[in-house]
Amino acid sequence: MARVGIIGRGRLGSALGAVLERRGHAITFADSGGGHAQAVQGAEVVILAVPYWNITEAVSSCGDLSGKVVWSCVNALKQDLSGLAVGFDTSAGEQVAALAREARVVSAQPPFAQAIAAGTLTTPAVGPPRSCAATTTVRRSWWRGSCRRSGQTRSTPARFRSRGWSSRR
Repeated sequence: MARVGIIGRGRLGSALGAVLERRGHAITFADSGGGHAQAVQGAEVVILAVPYWNITEAVSSCGDLSGKVVWSCVNALKQDLSGLAVGFDTSAGEQVAALAREARVVSAQPPFAQAIAAGTLTTPAVGPPRSCAATTTVRRSWWRGSCRRSGQTRSTPARFRSRGWSSRR
């Protein structure tokens, strides 16, 4: 299974870590107290689950991200949650990619941290393309757990099959 470093131990980071750990992945956490470089050091996948206004500090404190897959769960909201912190010509994921140039950045915001933590999420998650073995392993274990709970089959929705994604690899 994959070694995953999670930067951010709030509701979302903790929920993702708990689910992935139950699926057999090795999880290392870092929070606002530090330890980002240690969490990233042996990780194949780094999950960035911090508030938007902390991305610069969080990414810079991670150290070398060369060759790692960075999954950005950052939502570009203002600190007072009154709206978007960026306009419509960029995104939080693009800003993370600009800060972590040597990494392979994917961006997806999983819904409802409470549902993830409780194991009640019933819609299978469809992740990034299968370009990296570590990402594929994390995504497959998430998919299988979601399908088991909901009784659904492991079929890929048509909109993703048309893009070349498949759940049967």
